[in-house]
Amino acid sequence: IDASGFKFFDHSQDGSWNPGADPLELPIAGWRIEILQNGKLDDLTYTDECGRYTFLRPQDGATYTIREIAPGGFIGDEVPGATWLATAPRVSIVYSC
Repeated sequence: IDASGFKFFDHSQDGSWNPGADPLELPIAGWRIEILQNGKLDDLTYTDECGRYTFLRPQDGATYTIREIAPGGFIGDEVPGATWLATAPRVSIVYSC
């Protein structure tokens, strides 16, 4: 499976990337993205200059969790000095069928 996505500044806070409608919705490079299997870290990567990340996994019926880690932490995660406020889910589930 190709578990991929984009990290971007969601200026409109609607959960969708609309750079054509809102030029302030820019990709975020260097954001840590993790993939977990059975709650354990399986791999990690960082978003590229276009905000994209990709994990390739076999179609073996496994369930994976994709998790993003904010540089400096998320507000509300009890991280002193956190600067990022999440307005959309930070974790998603991927099924490889």
